[in-house]
Amino acid sequence: MTKADIENLARMIDSTKGCGQQSLCKIDITHNTRWRISDSRVENSLCVVEGALSDVDVVSPNGYRYRKGFWDKVLADERVRNMIYNRECLGTIEHPTDDDEYASTPYEKASHVVLSVTVKNGVPYGKFALLDNEKGRSIKALVDVGVPIGVSTRGVGDIKEDEISKYVDEDSYGLITWDFTRKPNFPVKMNAVSDSLVSNPMMANIIKKKAIKSNVELNDDFIQALYMLKNSLDKIL
Repeated sequence: MTKADIENLARMIDSTKGCGQQSLCKIDITHNTRWRISDSRVENSLCVVEGALSDVDVVSPNGYRYRKGFWDKVLADERVRNMIYNRECLGTIEHPTDDDEYASTPYEKASHVVLSVTVKNGVPYGKFALLDNEKGRSIKALVDVGVPIGVSTRGVGDIKEDEISKYVDEDSYGLITWDFTRKPNFPVKMNAVSDSLVSNPMMANIIKKKAIKSNVELNDDFIQALYMLKNSLDKIL
């Protein structure tokens, strides 16, 4: 083993410091919006609703936030722009629990399609066309009587931390869509991503493009052994 090999191994061991587990996570952040109907006809007579999709630089009860500039960067992504432009951004009522459905909304379970998303002062505002099916009509009925309906971003990425709080990392974040949800205002729900979701072709492409960390579980005893090895290597170096 050369000195360079030993130095590379030492750096690798240092990278495990403080990491009992590094994991790609599902990130669901809900924002309660009082939607308004902006147009009752869109090409094929679909009802269109619009409203804010998220808060920015507001720490959720669970201690996470989207930083200023997050949505500008996410929505500048060519993949996201094409997905919205081509009307492939379909949402559901409540987040899917099945991994394949989480990665790509089944047509038969969709309640709406995202028509456009714009950012104003860092806050994303969306226009959704409600589908003329049972799910879309149920949302329209609630909007008609002024019920504030939660909207939650569906995506995957990493969580980091700065001097203010933990935050969703905009560089690794992979947006999937937005879903209507009935949850308290702006909670953040973190779930480790399963192997079946990571292996989904669409999700694998997002992970590869964003270079998101996949699950790496490091046993505490193994980490301790690595540090003992590093101490020995430090003495050699």
